[in-house]
Formats: sequence, structure tokens, C-alpha cells
Amino acid sequence: MAGNGRQRYGPVKYNYKDRSFKQYRSDPSDPTTISHSVIISIYEDLSGNLWVGTGIGGLNLLNRSTDQFQSFQHNSLDEKSIGSQWIQE
Repeated sequence: MAGNGRQRYGPVKYNYKDRSFKQYRSDPSDPTTISHSVIISIYEDLSGNLWVGTGIGGLNLLNRSTDQFQSFQHNSLDEKSIGSQWIQE
């Protein structure tokens, strides 16, 4: 997966088997897409989960089985929400 370094068009996945690329784009009408296309950081945790931090769209978790995202947003009325929409390293 590529796309960190403040890319504006969403992350890109390369498939080694068929040498193809897939670009993940934000679609506001589809909650299973990445929440915003400005990518600030990408992190793979010890369990193999891929987390994508965006410029103003919060934090996204990629479900590798379904190739869909779950988005985590800041909500000033919810103290359990993430602290900001801007996610850095």
C-alpha cells in the first residue's frame, strides 16, 4: 500500500500476482470507502491491520477481507471519539 506523504488522491494498492493497481478513493455517499483522499499516514499494526490517517477525514481501518474501510471521526460531543480529524504519525 502506498500513499503516505500527503498524497491527495487516496492510497494505492499494488497486486503482485497480476501486476495491477487499485486506488482507494473517497465517496461521501458510500461509508465503506476511505473517509478522505488526503492521506497523511499509513500504519500496519502487529496484528496486520492497516490504519490510514487523513488530513481532515479522521482515521480509517481497512478490512483486508472485504477491501472496505471503517472510519473513525472526531465528535466534540463524544469524549470517546478520536481527538482530531487530522491524523498524523
